[in-house]
Amino acid sequence: NAKVPHDAHPPYDLPHLTLLLCRGLFLLNAYPGVKVKMAKVDIKSAYRQVWCCIETARNLSAALPGVAAGMMDKDILAACLSLAFGAAFSPAEYGVWAEAIIQVHSRLRPQEGWLNGTQCFNGASFVDDAALLEPEMGNRPHMSVAAYEWAAKQFFGQNCIQVEKGAVESKPSDKMTVWGYDINWTGAERDTSLASVGFVEAKLAKAARLIGQSDFDRDCRKVSRAVLAETTGLLEFIAPV
Repeated sequence: NAKVPHDAHPPYDLPHLTLLLCRGLFLLNAYPGVKVKMAKVDIKSAYRQVWCCIETARNLSAALPGVAAGMMDKDILAACLSLAFGAAFSPAEYGVWAEAIIQVHSRLRPQEGWLNGTQCFNGASFVDDAALLEPEMGNRPHMSVAAYEWAAKQFFGQNCIQVEKGAVESKPSDKMTVWGYDINWTGAERDTSLASVGFVEAKLAKAARLIGQSDFDRDCRKVSRAVLAETTGLLEFIAPV
């Protein structure tokens, strides 16, 4: 990460949770009495779908002992030719593709508009975690999932969808964990105050662990940069709730 210049890779503006929440409230007001459904679509080995250029790949390589391959007197140069987890630029590079898929998806609309609605589909993607949000009109939520999968396949090929995970998460539901938040639209079509958003248990445990560190003791006058960065990120996550 230290060797890769940040200006050589695009910035990536991650969508905020409020984008989904505001969109859901808009749909509830636009279609009174109609439920709101959510679904997620997972890309198989998302980062590995994006190939790196040689200039980037050479920074993702490592020299390993050749013993494992039967070469006793030689080393092996293992180079990662696709985006890798842990690389600082991977989220931004993949984000370009994720945004392209969302742009295609948001310009598609269902057939039989008299039943499924005439508006284009709704969705947003947090790096490789795509969240779709649709009113329950006809078969629209399922069509939205199919449209997103079709758009993804145009970029990454026919086998890019995580089928096993999608068998559960791609089923439209009014209650789902999205981007680390528990979102529940149950009953919101009758009363929008019934909609709720909360944290998953792992985030609550992380918050408790951070607060319990000595850096936050009353008599402490120094806070490490690592703790400050982690706390700032957590506060940004907590803010919408």
